[in-house]
Amino acid sequence: MEVLRRWESGIELRDPVKAGVEPEFGASDIEACRAQVSQVVLDEKIRRYVVDLASATRAAPEIALGASTRAEVLLMLAARAEAAFDGSEFVTPDHVKALLAPAFRHRLILRPEAEVAGQTPDSVLDAVASRVVPPR
Repeated sequence: MEVLRRWESGIELRDPVKAGVEPEFGASDIEACRAQVSQVVLDEKIRRYVVDLASATRAAPEIALGASTRAEVLLMLAARAEAAFDGSEFVTPDHVKALLAPAFRHRLILRPEAEVAGQTPDSVLDAVASRVVPPR
């Protein structure tokens, strides 16, 4: 309701400065984060794991439309960032698993039968992840 009132009173939400939003990070802060993330090692086995997880969504009987190649790339980047924020020097399968649902859930289309049975993207992704063996 408050957003609608502000909109009608003339607040310009398309312009953050006019809306009173102040940045928490500057360009140099963001560049420093990017540099830190780029230093995180991503082993070939982890890349294969990301691809295998996405492929498993495309083969899952509960899913009509699985994760795309672009989803694979974004999961890989997110896992690398997660590792950097954890202070890790390399990405682990746990980093990938932790971000599987947030990275893929909105990209999947479940089959109607799965939805009627009460399945959700997260429950299907849990099942998919349990069928894909993580690297050691």
